Amino acid sequence: MEKKIIIAISLISVLMVSGCISLSSITMNNLLPDLSNNIIEGDKSFNNAVELTNSKNYELADEEISTAVSYFINAQNTLKSLNKEVKNSNDSTYKKYIEIIQEEVNLKKESADSLETAIKFYIAKDNKEGNTYVKNANNLMNKAIKLQKERELIVKNNLSKFKLE
Repeated sequence: MEKKIIIAISLISVLMVSGCISLSSITMNNLLPDLSNNIIEGDKSFNNAVELTNSKNYELADEEISTAVSYFINAQNTLKSLNKEVKNSNDSTYKKYIEIIQEEVNLKKESADSLETAIKFYIAKDNKEGNTYVKNANNLMNKAIKLQKERELIVKNNLSKFKLE
């Protein structure tokens, strides 16, 4: 039994060294589902907060936007792990993907922070300041959505590298 494990480990090591299995591809495919889930859930919570804000249900909107911020922070933390791996990789596709998704997540987090501030102003009955922060949140989210589309195109054009199961 031990001999089979040693042979399997040796075979994997040889494949990694020879480039048949890329460590960055293994890491990417292990961390991408978690990253994707955090972004999707953050987007959902953000959109719920927008709807609740529009219906002037500020207390629930505040809870939803806090949830969105937490998801985006989790995504940023996952990206830190991916960044370490991709930094050592020679794969330009992964590098570009991580660069884009990192900027996207940062913009979404900033947008959520801005909406969170807007909601606090609305709760305090300061609609003018609230509107200023909502406008900023919208601008940031629009930039993030453009990056999201660019990222999705990279995945579409490189399906063999991105096994999102």
